[in-house]
Amino acid sequence: MTKKIYISSDFTSNLWMFNLDSQNIKKIKKQFPQVEIEMINVDDDKLILNSETTIYWGTRINKNILKNLPNLKWIHFGSVGTDKINLKDTSYRQITVTNSKNINTYSIKNLILMYLFDINKKLLINKKPFISRAEYEKKFKLSQNIEKSKILICGYGNISKLLIKDLKNLKLNYDILSNQNLKSNKLKFHKYKSLNKIIEKYDIVINNLPLNSQTHEIFNNNTFSKLKKNVSIISIGRTETFHFSSLKNFYKGNLNATLYIDLAEKHLTSGKLSGINKLINVYVTPHIGGYTNFYWEKEIQLFIKNLKLFTRNKRLINIVNPNKNK
Repeated sequence: MTKKIYISSDFTSNLWMFNLDSQNIKKIKKQFPQVEIEMINVDDDKLILNSETTIYWGTRINKNILKNLPNLKWIHFGSVGTDKINLKDTSYRQITVTNSKNINTYSIKNLILMYLFDINKKLLINKKPFISRAEYEKKFKLSQNIEKSKILICGYGNISKLLIKDLKNLKLNYDILSNQNLKSNKLKFHKYKSLNKIIEKYDIVINNLPLNSQTHEIFNNNTFSKLKKNVSIISIGRTETFHFSSLKNFYKGNLNATLYIDLAEKHLTSGKLSGINKLINVYVTPHIGGYTNFYWEKEIQLFIKNLKLFTRNKRLINIVNPNKNK
């Protein structure tokens, strides 16, 4: 008797990075000749769901979708972050949650390095395809010598660990903000609660924080009041780790400070961050840190490996621990 698996996916966008096309679906089905796989597209607006769904695969699952899938056994995120759902809820329902860590780690790390080098060169922040030498010098006066800068890396996940290897080779000076219980003779760690006590020491802040109850708006008005007036912030972590009004007001009032941020476009058109990209000291990329030209090749490989394990009742790859905070 042929086994049937219902897989719901929200990879339905016209954007390449969020589009599970027919060719990739064929690759998956080809690997499971003894299993009848039915792919179900989840429409954000109409919220078309199939209650028989066993597996949810995508990036946009939320509490509302979750409660309408009574037969769900496995959620696979096509990204690293899993904060759109409460992992304690899935644990209670015995739903396995996996993510796609390490697929785009190098890509995100490289975006941070691009931002970091621009602190020294101030090319991106000019926002023009060509500028004169005289125009460039006006911005260059605000550049920082990163070799002499003190850097705070916020978060100690895989991206930060990879980044640290490069910073070490570059002989840069950095400390780490993390709530993990870590000790090292070579690295200096600070807990989240100490952020507002130490933040004034740093010239560059790199935000790689995940979003959870401890990090939500951890960069608040008190934090911004203690930052150096010419600080450079690089943020590829969750935007909600900032208090939005405080972030925007800081960069409005401190034109010698610089912000590099990988930001979802919705934040630029509505809400308290609307128009932040128009500030002369802010450089925004459209939430493309994870873009890498081998994303789908690696993502399909990971999903197929995990689906094979799932059909055999084996432990899956990249299981997310509901109690783990970084």
